[in-house]
Amino acid sequence: MLVKKGKVPNARDKNSIVIYSCGDRNTYGHPTKTSDYIAGKWKNEHRTMTSGEYTLEIVAR
Repeated sequence: MLVKKGKVPNARDKNSIVIYSCGDRNTYGHPTKTSDYIAGKWKNEHRTMTSGEYTLEIVAR
């Protein structure tokens, strides 16, 4: 899926998850677009700063 820079895509389904990767000394202000993800119907979230590491498995179809 090609997404324009800065645009948050809509979630594909109710199981979609957004992962905010940030830490205590984060100088970028992440996560900054949480309201955009909420508007895009992202219901599940994981924040590495509070929830710890997250591993992604990417399966090619």
